[in-house]
Amino acid sequence: DLTTTTASLKNAWASSFKASMKASTDQKATLNKVTDGMYYLADVGKEEKIDRPMGGGRTNTPPSCGAGNVCPQDVEAFYSKTSFEHLITNTESFQTLFFGGPVADKATNIGFDDWIIAKDGNSTFADTMASNIADTLTKLKDFKTNGTLQDCVVDDNCKQELENFYNGSFADVTRGLRDTMLPKLNLNRPQKSAADAD
Repeated sequence: DLTTTTASLKNAWASSFKASMKASTDQKATLNKVTDGMYYLADVGKEEKIDRPMGGGRTNTPPSCGAGNVCPQDVEAFYSKTSFEHLITNTESFQTLFFGGPVADKATNIGFDDWIIAKDGNSTFADTMASNIADTLTKLKDFKTNGTLQDCVVDDNCKQELENFYNGSFADVTRGLRDTMLPKLNLNRPQKSAADAD
């Protein structure tokens, strides 16, 4: 079932969505579709994958244990214990979209970093975003090395580190997308995120 579903998603991407984006003459609409995908890190990564199991107090995303209660069973991958791995993959995907391809090829790729530099006339904000994305990945990999997300949220020291991360480089990435990158490039947030104030 997993193989069949994966194949159907791949085919839908190749034959429909990707083709329609390539053929589009509306560049803004096409770029908005890409940044909608990038917004997954803010909408789902922050709210569902981290805040919900920590108690939901930062985004008003109540856990199944009740608002304000730490809820390790609400982590994304409770049984496989791969929640941090999923967050790493989500962040790497965000990074790939930001640079327009693999980070190793960022010097030759055309991505959002290049458009920001062209708009600003300097690389200050693009470099800041790149650094915050890299810091987020480093911290997530450190968390993964030291245990699982469900263990982290019930350990006072680890939970405090997770809070610091949530309010630090991770917030810098998601707010940088929402508050600076999208307005700079005259792009829109996904409609469902219009009220996001986190």
